[in-house]
Amino acid sequence: MTLERIGAITLAADENKIMAAVIDNINGFAYFACGVTWDQGKVVKIRLSDFTKIDPAVTFAVGEYQAGSGVIDESNCFAYFGTCCTSDGKIYKIDLNTFTQLPTLGIPTGDDRAAAIDELNGFAYFGSTFLEPTTIYKIRLSDFSNYAQLTLSTGERQPECAAIDTTNGFVYFAVGTGGGTPFAPIKLVKVRLSDFTRVDALDLSPYGVGTNRIDAISIDNNKEYAYLSISGFPARIFKVRLSDLTLISILTLDIEANLQGYPETSVICQDFLYIGLDMYTSDWDDAPIRLVKIRLSDFSEVQHIDFNPEEKWPWGSEPSIIDLNKGFIYIGTYTSPAIIVKVYDSDIIGAAAVPYLPGRPPFRRTGASVSGGIECGRGKER
Repeated sequence: MTLERIGAITLAADENKIMAAVIDNINGFAYFACGVTWDQGKVVKIRLSDFTKIDPAVTFAVGEYQAGSGVIDESNCFAYFGTCCTSDGKIYKIDLNTFTQLPTLGIPTGDDRAAAIDELNGFAYFGSTFLEPTTIYKIRLSDFSNYAQLTLSTGERQPECAAIDTTNGFVYFAVGTGGGTPFAPIKLVKVRLSDFTRVDALDLSPYGVGTNRIDAISIDNNKEYAYLSISGFPARIFKVRLSDLTLISILTLDIEANLQGYPETSVICQDFLYIGLDMYTSDWDDAPIRLVKIRLSDFSEVQHIDFNPEEKWPWGSEPSIIDLNKGFIYIGTYTSPAIIVKVYDSDIIGAAAVPYLPGRPPFRRTGASVSGGIECGRGKER
């Protein structure tokens, strides 16, 4: 099927550089974390049924840095965002019913750009880049507290992204810079949820990753493989078997000779993986975002679509999301002001038949319209 760009929303002048996004598929809203400035974050709300921004946005206090990661607890109607680019660790909690900011949780270190959530068991996991080695914080959602923390092995630092498999009980963090002093190899680290223990890691140094990073992780619906977006040239996607952390295959994306692309963000729906590429010309001039569609059954590139010239830089850990029931993909840009682009793919239609998403109670898959009408988790008419 054909990818089709539907439209875009340009945010306000003080809504810049989207770095994280979450989606409430049940009630039909998306939330994008951006910044007024580096030291003041903001979250904007988009109604998906008519692709409209709902004002006012949630604006953090000065000194509450913009978010670099986000997760959503759809069952209880809260979103959680981790700070970016500051040693002052904070996790912001947003009440989605009232769209207001609740008291913030401080944690020992900041730049918490990697996050994942286990809705069913009530925990979120945030990885901080401001320690060597990295510390993973386990946040209990019921009382919004720092329940436990895990220090990874020496050299495992600077987590860029995370993904969770609650079916088999593991969370995965991408760490390493491929350089620095001391050297930090690029790794996919596996953490067991039941006892919050580091159990394994896949070192990608032998596979030519150089000084690149893992900028995005997506896990397939069967929880069998993870797909790692490797930043740098050439643009490559690594397919990793999760049971034993084995690299199975590498897909090099087909990019014209006069262009270069960094795979920066990814999302999976059914048998397709969607990759947002940060594109440049061969002279290092900025080029529009490219959205690439990859078929997982044969791990092949199916199609791509280039955005408009001003729609650049899909930077951050989670700026792309999918509306499972309606067939739309949304990508936020790292521009000033930020732009949210909407793309249609009919292959996504019917995705709601998947029993449930990682960490989400199965009964939440039905009982509410994706396009709104029922208040999140409380059965209340809007």
